[in-house]
Amino acid sequence: MKRIPKDLLLEDSVFFDIKHIRTGIVHDVEHGKATDIQKKKQKIKNIYNKYSNKKALEEIAHPMLVHFQRKLVENIKRELENIKSRISS
Repeated sequence: MKRIPKDLLLEDSVFFDIKHIRTGIVHDVEHGKATDIQKKKQKIKNIYNKYSNKKALEEIAHPMLVHFQRKLVENIKRELENIKSRISS
């Protein structure tokens, strides 16, 4: 995310969603202040809910996982088109 110009990144970006999903899967979120840990966990739950109406990856049944991934890909495509149009303007 550091290589992407700041003016192209929006807080509601799908790229931040992916970043937080990855953090929840690959990294230990159980470090830092208790309030920060809760914020991280809540942010990840909100992202899963946004794409699947579930609160964790483990709650997403296999058939629904395909829809979850499809929604992510659709948002990535949309975001890339938005970036492309902002750059060319």
